[in-house]
Amino acid sequence: MRNPATVFVILIASFLLPYAVFSQNDTQEKVKSLKYAENSLFTAHDLVELHLITDFREMFKEIKDNADTVFHDGTAIYKRPDGSWDTLAVEIRPRGNYRRDPSHCVFPPLSVKFDKKESRSTPFEDLKRLKLVTHCSNTEKIFEQYVLREYLVYRIFNVLTDTSLRVRLARITYIDPENKMDTLQRFAFFIENDNQMAERIGGKIIETKNIHQDRTDQHHTDLLEVFMYMVGNPDWSVSVQHNVKIVQTNPFLEPIAIPYDFDYCGLVNTSYAAPADELNIASVTQRVFLGFCRTKEEFDACFDLFRSKKEEIYALYKGLPYLDERSLNWSLRYLDKFYEIINDPKMVQKEFLKTCWPAR
Repeated sequence: MRNPATVFVILIASFLLPYAVFSQNDTQEKVKSLKYAENSLFTAHDLVELHLITDFREMFKEIKDNADTVFHDGTAIYKRPDGSWDTLAVEIRPRGNYRRDPSHCVFPPLSVKFDKKESRSTPFEDLKRLKLVTHCSNTEKIFEQYVLREYLVYRIFNVLTDTSLRVRLARITYIDPENKMDTLQRFAFFIENDNQMAERIGGKIIETKNIHQDRTDQHHTDLLEVFMYMVGNPDWSVSVQHNVKIVQTNPFLEPIAIPYDFDYCGLVNTSYAAPADELNIASVTQRVFLGFCRTKEEFDACFDLFRSKKEEIYALYKGLPYLDERSLNWSLRYLDKFYEIINDPKMVQKEFLKTCWPAR
């Protein structure tokens, strides 16, 4: 028969062991994450110059024929910092939902897969498959400005928290080798791979159904909810994971909700964005708070982060030379209004405290 003290020690050890194992694994993940971050395309913000070459006309025809889109062999030629050009084999296919529909966008978003061997010692090393947000319309210039505006919304969230999806702006020349499509040069941006983002912050993407918004990490979700109000985004849901990824960094802590896909934001203000009827708002530019109730003090603590980052956020817009004057002025006015609201106690009462959802 075991000594009671021994049994007690065993029980305590068995209880603590999962924490110890997670801590060790977490450390290993962070070491790998550090390596990934150091080699990532997403640690810099200067413009990437890139040529993408494939049979775009044939690839887009698959969408029209309602066929399952497949990856097509292609070539990427990117400009090195020293001005020279390098060539990589890639695979490309259309992706997305709304913007993938030919009746909405003649040029859909793309998924670009990089060859592991060929991408060594390039900005695309270890990046596997990346989403590319494209210009949608080949003829209307405003759609390039939409790309830049959406890119900047991602950058705002990067400024507020590193627990976010990183992006990198690119100017891409699209070339069809068979001359079936006119050569185009347009702005686009790459989005960090979901799983690599999760690895970078020491966690994993989890697929969980009907997770309650108020059962995710409170600090980060409070930030997310105010951010979505700031940029005027009504097109998201934590519970059904609509335009939100859920990352588990520790099995004993609540998961983290991380947003993506911002083309329906008021701050982007695309011509096709329309709010859901149940929101009772006339336009996506009309802000509505879709978060849970917190105390005035809790809201103010969250607002303090936005206040502290204001100049850095405005600098993103003022420092992007490709943003035209109309987009710049519109964006700054829209952000000005947000800061007016959070600095006015009466407006905070009206916009947050009276419209928030009761916490569970």
